Amino acid sequence: MELLKKIAEKTGKSEEEIWELIEAKRKELDYLISEEGALHIIASELKLDTKETSKVEGLQAGQAGVEIFLKVMNVFDMRVFERKGRTGRVRNIIAGDETGRLRVSLWDNQAELTLKEGDIIKVSGGYVKETDRGPELRVGTRGSVQVNPEDAPEGLKSLRTGSVEEKPLKEAKPGELIKFRGVLVRLFEREPFFESKEGKQLIITGLVDDGSASMRAIFFRRAAESLLGLSTEKAIELAEISGRGALLEKVPLLRDFLFYGKVQYNEYSDSNEVIVNRVFPVDPAEEVDRIIERGFY
Repeated sequence: MELLKKIAEKTGKSEEEIWELIEAKRKELDYLISEEGALHIIASELKLDTKETSKVEGLQAGQAGVEIFLKVMNVFDMRVFERKGRTGRVRNIIAGDETGRLRVSLWDNQAELTLKEGDIIKVSGGYVKETDRGPELRVGTRGSVQVNPEDAPEGLKSLRTGSVEEKPLKEAKPGELIKFRGVLVRLFEREPFFESKEGKQLIITGLVDDGSASMRAIFFRRAAESLLGLSTEKAIELAEISGRGALLEKVPLLRDFLFYGKVQYNEYSDSNEVIVNRVFPVDPAEEVDRIIERGFY
């Protein structure tokens, strides 16, 4: 239970000790309440917010009123735009929790927030929009964002941001965690699924190029889902109905992406390859701004 974890974090007690408190509270009230009822009474006495918060893996397109704690992984520059005679502002960030990560789009006043990698944010009143990048959490005028709130989960504070150096592929060495901007220039024909204890899982292999070098890339599970723009379940369904070829046609070639992964040496091919664990489409406007800021024009 999420609430039980909140109480454990607030009191510093173990979950076993919390269950003892629950039993004591039920006994105090002559067992006229359930365990869950006792839990809420204890939370109220501790002045804890009993509203359940979401996790990244549970977010669904169309979901509104989202309350969620996230750790900031990457912050992009704020953009100003004109639309229907009014000036708007938007800032995109990458944030996540222990179940996954996603793009968060902060609009207007929320875009003015000062954020940095490693900050914890509490989003209230957000809504989930399905985009070509996958689910995106948006926070507008009806929502709010708290930066480094006191009630942030302890586990999220210790979550690694996965901060890695952006470097060209030609400089990448085996064992390094890297991020790079590039395109998938070739897709290798192979079975796009493999069997695991959890059932069928996705695997896509191809050749990526960042302008400095080309390298074999392997996309497993969620990275493959992000590349395809499909969940594993939808990919399996498409392959069964229309064939493997129809599924592989979904892989976008020559499209700009920001890739995160680990470089390893492949003895069989006598060359380096990258195991990609995260994929984000590059926003053309953001990329232009980034290039201009760095003086590459």
